[in-house]
Amino acid sequence: MSSAPFRELCTLTDVDTDRYGGTIDPIWTIGKKVHGGAMLAVCAAAARRKLRSGTGPSAQLQPVSVSVDYLGAPDPGAVDLSVEVRKLGRQICLVDVNLMQGDRVAVRAAVTLGTLDVDPPVHQLDALTSMPAEPPEDAHRYDGSSPLGKVVNIAKGCELRLDPTSAAFMTGGQGEPMLRLWARPFAEDENDPDIAPLFAMMAGDISPPVVFNRGMFGWAPTIQLTTYLQRRPAPGWLRVMSSSRSIGTRFFDEDHLILDSTGAVVVQSRQLALIPQR
Repeated sequence: MSSAPFRELCTLTDVDTDRYGGTIDPIWTIGKKVHGGAMLAVCAAAARRKLRSGTGPSAQLQPVSVSVDYLGAPDPGAVDLSVEVRKLGRQICLVDVNLMQGDRVAVRAAVTLGTLDVDPPVHQLDALTSMPAEPPEDAHRYDGSSPLGKVVNIAKGCELRLDPTSAAFMTGGQGEPMLRLWARPFAEDENDPDIAPLFAMMAGDISPPVVFNRGMFGWAPTIQLTTYLQRRPAPGWLRVMSSSRSIGTRFFDEDHLILDSTGAVVVQSRQLALIPQR
């Protein structure tokens, strides 16, 4: 196992001027299919790489927003990424990315790049102040002996803990469509200033589907996901709260709010997904 698996995921090679190659390891999957947040991070990495092929202020920008449409569910392995710069500015750049496997486009991404915040927040809601900055001893571990650990393969590439007080489904009960968990990259990934932000963006899709707490189990395919990155995360555990405002008979929405170890908001995301079919 690599000591920096997320950096390996986001490492791309040049194919031609507007095309890169990448490899998605099987650990970045849920079940047999590639994790949606991992693909979003790879698209963000491709957009950033494209800007860095040039010069000037735009070469220093980081992805601040990634909006993806999932057209298919690729298998782990080789992927190609085609990029097209839509706007090249001093403060904001827009890049379109298509992630393909073979001749099939699996993900279509619109990436906005800008300058991340570095100063303390001026204002933010204290939504997770009751959540410890680090997981307690009784937090659920995604190991091979647990039901989640057998399916959530991405737990092999990072540290994940689930708050048992929020996960009623783990004990056969039902509760509010809200889950809390902690995520942390391995040390080499965490200490890489270019990789830690991409990991935080990936974590905007890291929660089990919140509809599990309503007794709706199975694969919940994401249709569309938009993730915002506000700052580089400080070293330490990321606090993640996922929740839904509306659950229908066919679709549900799911939001992620992520704080770093200092309590600052790092990532926010919203997605539209399909209700699992038994």
